[in-house]
Amino acid sequence: FGAIMTTWTVPATIDSAMPIISPTNTEAITQATPLACVKEAKKAAAGAIKVFNEQLNKTFWGNTGGCLGETSVLALVIGGIWLLVRKTITWHIPVGVLVAAFVCAAIPHLINSDKFISPVFHLTSGAMLFGAIFIATDPVTAPLTEKGMLIFAAGVGAVTILIRIVGEYPEGFMYAILLMNSITPLIDRFCKHKPLGGQPNG
Repeated sequence: FGAIMTTWTVPATIDSAMPIISPTNTEAITQATPLACVKEAKKAAAGAIKVFNEQLNKTFWGNTGGCLGETSVLALVIGGIWLLVRKTITWHIPVGVLVAAFVCAAIPHLINSDKFISPVFHLTSGAMLFGAIFIATDPVTAPLTEKGMLIFAAGVGAVTILIRIVGEYPEGFMYAILLMNSITPLIDRFCKHKPLGGQPNG
């Protein structure tokens, strides 16, 4: 039921591109997510620039359909800054995910900018920011060392973009985080904490 589960409702009453619709005659309006529009542009090998121009402002303010909590860049950035200030998370995983995703998305965009969307759009759409800040930083499933965190984050960002660009699904963050979570013990094995006054075993 993938198509049914990813048909989102648009917050039409706050979308400046649409007239305000009376709730008495309309219950909801559905629309494709920004990443679904990106996938269609990729299949057509054209239109990525148009999608970028039309959707970027909506993803920043949250005037678009999508999963709960992932549609507003502004709200996610504020939440991320709050977690960093409170020292609930460190910068390593969020920054690592976003940098890796940006680099991996920039390569195809530089090759064909009308087929592959700007890397900036990849960072602002879908679960990228939400996942980088609130999911990938989970202390139970993330590596223990700073070096391990950066390796983990780079894998999450790269695999997400690989799925978005090469795979059939428009989004790939959930698969990327599950894959990297499964190899976290391996990362911890090779990136051990240095004992106080000594060298790590092995």
